[in-house]
Amino acid sequence: MNRMYDEFAHLWPLISHHSDYEFEAEHWQDALTAELGQGRLRILELGVGGGNNLHHIIYSNCDGRPSRDLACNGEHMLQDQPAHDAVVVDLSTKMLANCKMLNPSVRQHIADMQTVRLYERFDAILIHDAVCYLISEDDIRATLATAREHLASGGVLIMAPDWYIENYPGTQLNCRIRRDITPEFASIEYDHDPDPSDSTLESVFIYIIKNEDGSARVEEDRHITGIFSIRTWLNLIEQAGFRAKRLPEVIVMARERGDVIIGDGNIKFGLEYRDLLNDQGVCLHALGDVDGEEVELLRFDCFDHQPHYHYGPEKRNTRLMLDKTTEGDSLDWTLKQLNEHLPEMVRRAGYDELADSIDMDSLQDALAETESTAKQMAVDGRRTVTHDRGDVIIEAGPVRFGIEFRELMNDRGVAIHVMGDLGSDEYELLTFDCFERAPHYHYGPRAKNQRLYLDMTATPDPLNWALGLFKGGKLASMLERAGYSDHAARLNPAVLAEKVAEVEQVATEMQAANAK
Repeated sequence: MNRMYDEFAHLWPLISHHSDYEFEAEHWQDALTAELGQGRLRILELGVGGGNNLHHIIYSNCDGRPSRDLACNGEHMLQDQPAHDAVVVDLSTKMLANCKMLNPSVRQHIADMQTVRLYERFDAILIHDAVCYLISEDDIRATLATAREHLASGGVLIMAPDWYIENYPGTQLNCRIRRDITPEFASIEYDHDPDPSDSTLESVFIYIIKNEDGSARVEEDRHITGIFSIRTWLNLIEQAGFRAKRLPEVIVMARERGDVIIGDGNIKFGLEYRDLLNDQGVCLHALGDVDGEEVELLRFDCFDHQPHYHYGPEKRNTRLMLDKTTEGDSLDWTLKQLNEHLPEMVRRAGYDELADSIDMDSLQDALAETESTAKQMAVDGRRTVTHDRGDVIIEAGPVRFGIEFRELMNDRGVAIHVMGDLGSDEYELLTFDCFERAPHYHYGPRAKNQRLYLDMTATPDPLNWALGLFKGGKLASMLERAGYSDHAARLNPAVLAEKVAEVEQVATEMQAANAK
């Protein structure tokens, strides 16, 4: 880890004061407001560092713009309510401490932005200076995959590298001195490109710290950062399933586009398979050319549990739920609407001129390919979970309980698997992951795999909560919801009560044995 973010992290407010970010943050806020409106947002910042840019976004004044109080010393936010809810990720615990002092309302995670998975969704994902530390195309791909996993439907990703190959000015030297603080501090930054044939730059920092006896202490810190062409960035963003748009002072605002794009005229169709933690299914985007720019006209989220669709996601964003009981399969319904009512739906979305130009005859091949691709994607894309059976197995008539203690990269806790036989195969019917940080449970892990998370404020003891469901007679109704009504009907209450007591003893002992 660079020394700036570790042993010298306490000097960060001197190296880079949050007031320096006010003007730039205004562009970020403008982008968020233009795309997502004035409402309260759930924001994730990856590689947040000291949280300077984020500070001006989440602690804004009443008109939704960043605070212009240059005299702000970080104290006002102790009284102010944040304009948005923010979660932040960084590799450095010390930089997260700086961020927390400046932004006390944020929730923090120590993790690598290329690999972190929080199992949450956000309206906006921000990557500020940290994006410069992506030094290969694989680094960029991994980070974009992280963003894709965490971005809510209709959300935006905003990033801002310092330089592209096209505008890199060459060797630079910047100096800063702070005489108004103790100890007196100065920094020198030398930026250069040691090898123009590769994708990296080097920044050499010299820190000069005045000691109490008046002598000067000199320290050196070297940083390697990435530099890529604008076209490389845009290509990688589009390959990750986003549509990219360059903005002033901000590299890109990226929205979802689809993993597969079908069509080559003024109307295209984007397809992807989405797993939204507690729902999943094919997502179909109708894309159109409006004034030379690709725009999402319609979006159909053909999900298992809450299928819905949007008119004009980038404009009015009217969202309508789909009743599975009356309309049947949501993907079949969507494909029918595209074939029979596409111009009318585009018109309702607010694009009259484009609606008038749609030639349904010329779209027949694209629609046929969209249908076959979407139906295959619905089969191939389904994400199920297969856990271990557990270390201890307790038979309970038509079901059995498997109990284990799971150690994951960023979480741990007791897991209880409810299993049953389907034909000659054993299937996991329900799972309860009673974890310390992100407890959750699954309906039908091997089928529709609906995953629901617990609120640890309301449910501080996930294991006790799960055991309470078994004792309270909720197991049968949960099995029915998961689609296993036969197993639910064959449960014997007396046998179940006896076996649940055994489960409780094993699970609580297992939790105690692994307590830290």
